This record gives sequence, C-alpha cells and structure tokens, in this order.
Amino acid sequence: SKSLGVEEPLLIQPKGDFLRLKNLGYLYSSGRAKVIVSAEAASSPIWDKDKFPLLKLATGTVTDRDFIIDTLKNYGYLSVPIVSAQGELSIRGGILDVFPPGEDLPLRIEFFGDEIESIRIFDTDTQRAVKELKEISVCPVREPDEGPSLIEILKDSMLILNEPDDIKRQHPELFSA
Repeated sequence: SKSLGVEEPLLIQPKGDFLRLKNLGYLYSSGRAKVIVSAEAASSPIWDKDKFPLLKLATGTVTDRDFIIDTLKNYGYLSVPIVSAQGELSIRGGILDVFPPGEDLPLRIEFFGDEIESIRIFDTDTQRAVKELKEISVCPVREPDEGPSLIEILKDSMLILNEPDDIKRQHPELFSA
C-alpha cells in the first residue's frame, strides 16, 4: 500500500507499554493522520500537540552534557551502573549510555568535552557498537499524569478504534450528531 501512496496507520499501545512512547514520539514528529488505538490508549492523558518532549542530539554539536543527563532524568530515565533495560541510563566519564523506550538496543553517546563525538547503537551483552548514527531523537520514559487524550489531539485525523463501544461509553460527546 505504500507504493500506492496510502499511509499506513500507526498503532498506539496502552499506557505503560514502552512501545507506546516510541510511537507517540513518531506521531508527534511525523504528523501521521491515521492511528489505530484501543479505548484505554485513546483516553489516557498525553502531552499537548506541540509539547512532546523529544531530545534531539547530533554528532559534532556542542551541548552541555550535564543538561542532557538532567533532561533524561526528568524524562523518567533511571541511572544505573550498566544499562540493560529500556528506560535506563548510565554515565561513565565522557560516555553516556541510554536505553530509549521501544528500542531493541541502547545508545552510546561519547563526548569530547561538551562536543558529541559519536552516537552508536550497541549490544548490551558484548558492549560492542552495532551501528553508528549521525543524529538521534530520545523520547521520555514517563507519561504525564494530566493532559489531553489522543481523541482530543487527533480530532482532525482518522482514529481507528479497535474497541468503539468502550470509546462511546467513555466519550459520548464524540458520537452526538
């Protein structure tokens, strides 16, 4: 269907699923118009339309390393000695490892002073680099407790509800003609 120019719908998982955060990040940055969502996922609070907290980093840029670490901690990342699971970060000298939600492998960001020297995807078992990247976008691990729902954010988009009766019960105002 992509060859015909038809946009594939994006699946947004219920709150608490790390893949939800990755896909919300994609939704906010791409402006995707078709979304498949459950009643629970559609009604959970998220960020306002232009306020999704996405940390964008690129090699060769100069940035305050401590600001990046503080930002990741505010996003809900847990500081650990060695990253092994999504939502963790580790700091060792000029190396920052971060395991974003919804990803199979973590990222290693190497600094030379405050310059980002390299960004690599690495294997947690071998600690060896798998792929070098020029830039990354890191989304939060924790969702807001208050905010609009996907139903409110995507009112001008196509929402495919896989539990429409639950949505009707929770948001009857959407179905009044």
